Amino acid sequence: MQWLNDSRLRPLHVWFVRLRWVLVLVGLVPFLYLAEGVPLWPALAFLVPGELLQLWAAANLNKNENLAESGPYAWIRNPMYGGRFLVGCGLVLLLNVRWFVLPLYVIVYCLYAHSRVLREEDRLKVYLGDPYLDYCRRVNRWFPRWPRRGGRSLTWSWRSVLRNHQLRVTLALLVLLALTVARRELA
Repeated sequence: MQWLNDSRLRPLHVWFVRLRWVLVLVGLVPFLYLAEGVPLWPALAFLVPGELLQLWAAANLNKNENLAESGPYAWIRNPMYGGRFLVGCGLVLLLNVRWFVLPLYVIVYCLYAHSRVLREEDRLKVYLGDPYLDYCRRVNRWFPRWPRRGGRSLTWSWRSVLRNHQLRVTLALLVLLALTVARRELA
């Protein structure tokens, strides 16, 4: 999976990031078309906890300033990716073709996230040094572990949520859900 971190793919990543909102808008029409007639509750069972986990992670993350060890980072090293995974599963469950797309989504997302996390960990090892290596020994990469005594897992900073742009993501998700419900009501 290291091939996904090849520097030759960097221009493709930059292109995708720059055009992400255009791609979202282009994908909105087929999404709304495919989201007709499917019950909402299975999707919400993944969307709500996933988005709450992303908000909680964003509230405890100060990128490029210090090591995030509070909030969900006391339980797991990559809570944002876990939250995104759940949100993605919820979005797939809104589709009529969910049983075909869900296994594909799980495979592609796991490959993407693992590759990206390996790249981030290499950067953080250099940037944060020994404290980060100690953190990696204490906290699992993917599966939560009960925080050790004295861990600060119930922390929240609205300033961090705003700085990490997570409210925009939450708002976009709420708009998507509202459009999905409106499409169902108008159909």
